[in-house]
Amino acid sequence: DNAKVKISGNSLLSKMVFDFETQDTLYIRLQTVDNSGAYFEKEFIILVEDANDLPTDIVLSTDTFSENLPINTTIINLSTVDPDINDVFTYSFENSLPSDNAMFTIIGNEVKTNSQVNFETKNVYFVYINSNDGNNGLITKQFALNVKDENDSPTNQLLSNNMLNENNITPSFIGTLTATDEDVNEQFVYTFTTGTGDGDNAYFSISSDSLFASSIFNYEVKNDYSILIKSTDLDRKST
Repeated sequence: DNAKVKISGNSLLSKMVFDFETQDTLYIRLQTVDNSGAYFEKEFIILVEDANDLPTDIVLSTDTFSENLPINTTIINLSTVDPDINDVFTYSFENSLPSDNAMFTIIGNEVKTNSQVNFETKNVYFVYINSNDGNNGLITKQFALNVKDENDSPTNQLLSNNMLNENNITPSFIGTLTATDEDVNEQFVYTFTTGTGDGDNAYFSISSDSLFASSIFNYEVKNDYSILIKSTDLDRKST
C-alpha cells in the first residue's frame, strides 16, 4: 500500500482519504539511508481507526397508503443507509419546515396515522423525517406520501318525488332514486331491505333506479307509506 502514502522529511502522510469499512489495514515498507549509503528496510502495518460515518439515506418501505385507515395504523417502516452497519437509528419529524408532519406520528421506525385521511380531500402529504445514528450523525429527508383511493360507501340517497295520486294505475312511476357517494361516476343498485321503516315495501317495486307503485292506493284508507331502500355500489358497499 506504499502508493497510498507519502513521506515528507521524517513524517508519513496519507495521499487519500481512508475508509475503515473499505480497508481497515495498510501494509507498507519503508527504507532509511545514511550518509554513507547504507540502508535499512522494514515493513509496517498501519491500522485504520473506525470513525462514525454519517447516514447517507433514509428509505421507506412504501410511499403509498390507503385512505380511511383508523388512527394509529402503521403505514410505513423506516430504515437508514449508513456505512456503519451496527448503528442504531432514532427517527423523528423535522418540524422547522412547512409540512404535513402533524398528520402522522413516528414510533420506533414506524410511521403511523395521526388522523384519518380522505383521498377525495387530499391525496399527497409532504413530510420531513430525521434519522439520527446516536453518534452525532444526522440526515433529514423530505418524502411525498401518496394516498391510495379506496371505495367509499354511499352516504345518502334521495327520491326525486314522494307524491302519488290515489286511484292510480299499476305500475305507476313515482320517482327516480339517486345516491350520494364520494367516488365520482359510481353506479348503484337499488333494492328493498328489511329494518325499521320497511312496513310498506310490498306495495312498491323498483326497476333500475326508478320507484313504482305496484298497488292501487286510496287516500281515505291510507295516505302515508313507509319503505326502506338500500343503495349498493359496484364494490358492494351500501347505505
